[in-house]
Amino acid sequence: EAQCDRGFGSEPVYALEHMEGSQRVVVRSPEGLEDPRAPPLEFARVGCGGASSASASVPATRPRQPPPSLKGQQALPPPQGGSHAGRTRPSRRRSGGRTRSPHEADLHEFCTHNELSERVVASLRSVGRREQRHVMGSDGGRNGFMLTGNVRDPNAVVMSRLKRLQQAPLTSTSPRRGRGGASPSRSAWRGHSHSSSSYSSSSSRSRSRGR
Repeated sequence: EAQCDRGFGSEPVYALEHMEGSQRVVVRSPEGLEDPRAPPLEFARVGCGGASSASASVPATRPRQPPPSLKGQQALPPPQGGSHAGRTRPSRRRSGGRTRSPHEADLHEFCTHNELSERVVASLRSVGRREQRHVMGSDGGRNGFMLTGNVRDPNAVVMSRLKRLQQAPLTSTSPRRGRGGASPSRSAWRGHSHSSSSYSSSSSRSRSRGR
């Protein structure tokens, strides 16, 4: 029982009731001074059951409410993968990337498969598309496309082909050689020379008979 000292004496203020081993504490008015406006208050530990119906129970602890400025906003989920996961920028995907043309694909494969150096690749890209096809052998000429495993130094072979192009540039009427061997123009030239020689021999025979 708690008492208040008023100088001329003391009077009880409130009384605490607690039984040993119990999880409840009751705060009530002292005996003889009960006030209907102040009913007993009963406190109990969490998980030990509620208070009696004759007493006012302690209100349960309410969860924290977000401040008014944040109401209505969805909470962001915590970053996954550690504390540094939120600092990394998401990778951006290339959208609308242009597709390579067949010639660009052949050129990329030629430089990659033959493991050409950056200097040789730059020299090859500095010439025109027709010259590039001639160096790669994709124009039907005698140059081979796959150099790795067939030659000792693919870089030297490509530079040699470029040097030959500088010495003898391609012309608009230069014949294209087939993969089987001689070019069509050379075959046509051989057929023309054979027919000319046959014609000249027959003419000489007819002249000798006339004599």
